[in-house]
Amino acid sequence: MPVEGFLTPYEETTKVDLERGYFAEMKQYLTSVETGRTQAVLAKQSVKAVNGEPVFELTEMDQQAFRREIVANALKSWNLTDANNSPLPVGNLAMNRRSVDLLPDWVVNELAAVVKTSPRDGEESKSVEDGSASSVSGEGSAPTGDGGSEPD
Repeated sequence: MPVEGFLTPYEETTKVDLERGYFAEMKQYLTSVETGRTQAVLAKQSVKAVNGEPVFELTEMDQQAFRREIVANALKSWNLTDANNSPLPVGNLAMNRRSVDLLPDWVVNELAAVVKTSPRDGEESKSVEDGSASSVSGEGSAPTGDGGSEPD
């Protein structure tokens, strides 16, 4: 009998220490809706007709916009401030996007890297860092909730 809800391990957060005492708390996993939003900003397509049939062409890939969207969707809290030492707001997705847009690239990259985009153990996944496929095991795997053992 499960002792926790199925989604419980997917709601865990990670504290990312940045520099000079600044940190961000990030969700480890995105929901399927959040993942869809991140994928939508990654690649832009156009449609053209070939022999009277619509053909979709990839026109642009924007890895940095993809990472910013991951951070905006996974952001739970932080203590980051602007140049006047006013807190950068965290809240709804639009607010998070505006704040994330102000961050240096290295911070966006570091925060996006802690969000696991990988499926279950042994399946292929996409790396947030470079977009390449890799085999998943250990740290990037989906939580099992019971240490990985099979139910009796």
